[in-house]
Amino acid sequence: MKKRLNSIDILRALAIIEMIIGHIYMLLTNQNYGLIGIVIVSIFGTWAEAIFLACAGTGFFLYVNKKFDDNWPKKIIFKETLKRAAFLFVITLVMMLVFGFTLNFYFTSIIYWSIFQVIAFSMVIFFIIPFLRKNIRRAVMINLIFIIYIAYYIIKYYNLEIFSILVSGGTFTYLPWAGFYVFGMLMGELIINTEKDKFKKILIIYLLSGVILLFISLFSLRSLNLDIWLILHISAYSAYFILFSILYYLSDIRETQSGLQNSLVRWGKVAFSLYYIHFAILVTCLLLFPLIINDIYSSGLLFYQYLILIGIVIAGIEIFLRIWEKYDYIFGIEWLINKLVKKSFFSEEKQKIIEEI
Repeated sequence: MKKRLNSIDILRALAIIEMIIGHIYMLLTNQNYGLIGIVIVSIFGTWAEAIFLACAGTGFFLYVNKKFDDNWPKKIIFKETLKRAAFLFVITLVMMLVFGFTLNFYFTSIIYWSIFQVIAFSMVIFFIIPFLRKNIRRAVMINLIFIIYIAYYIIKYYNLEIFSILVSGGTFTYLPWAGFYVFGMLMGELIINTEKDKFKKILIIYLLSGVILLFISLFSLRSLNLDIWLILHISAYSAYFILFSILYYLSDIRETQSGLQNSLVRWGKVAFSLYYIHFAILVTCLLLFPLIINDIYSSGLLFYQYLILIGIVIAGIEIFLRIWEKYDYIFGIEWLINKLVKKSFFSEEKQKIIEEI
């Protein structure tokens, strides 16, 4: 896999846009908008995190596989992965402390694990999976997804307090969100080891699977006996299947080009940075214009005003990215990670080990 997958970048971009829509709704308006509000907070919120985690898993699998194909020793690849994971974990914690105290969150909310810490942790504990034999790693990943969800329900419904901080609602939420990361790794494995012509047929299966899962999730809403989180997660898998199959076919097989696609790819390349940039925009507004923001929140934004605000924020970020791109996204999260790895990555040791093989 030599080229970057535009479909994964576009999916990341869509996830970030969903997060922006949700965070503006939660922080700057007290209107519920009825069913629309439920869609924004519950459905879009779940889809955004799920899709972002799946894309991270796919990207990680492709990254490790490429390094291994380039004859990088496992030891060196693991060191680089560990550095990236540690940096991502620490920078996320710092950002949450800064934004949390600014927004007057409770301390437990400030140290609450974000999706980036889930990604960082998963990079380490699932590192060995790409190196397993091809005939068993798919089975391992599929079983892992089910094990993660089973563990989640065992902890939740048997009230295992000692593990409660690891499930949704806990301080260090990891389960069942890690399932999406493993699912993304599985998708990466399928992309690498499936012939292009055959993969076109698989995309049809993905699309149909997504539609079926969507109907299952909609039908399940009528049953009060099912966990709403399970229904939302089923809908998130359906959204991923549908979006991925369409975007992969258009962007990576047919390689169509459009201005909108180019913009979304641009967003996807710096998705980690954008997550904190949009938070920084909101925090800056709260600090510089507290009376205006409080007045907006107390009076409530009408829906058309809310849409206008989203449009302004997205347009502003797009303009910023077009300028920032000319400077290679300097000081962004992705830029910092690459600089960290290249400057402190034991290049001499790596070369020595490779020469000894």
